[in-house]
Amino acid sequence: MVYAFAKHGFRREAEMFYLGLAVGFALGIVAMSAAVYYWTHHDDFEIRRGEER
Repeated sequence: MVYAFAKHGFRREAEMFYLGLAVGFALGIVAMSAAVYYWTHHDDFEIRRGEER
């Protein structure tokens, strides 16, 4: 993997790698927080729609 970086130009590939890592990390945080919010509030959503447990 390091050999491929050295052959094609380390700087550009490393920047793309870290950019992708940062974007993926941010999207993961957003998705996890949205999932946690939904799981902790889905009872409220059901009550608001008028559904009984």
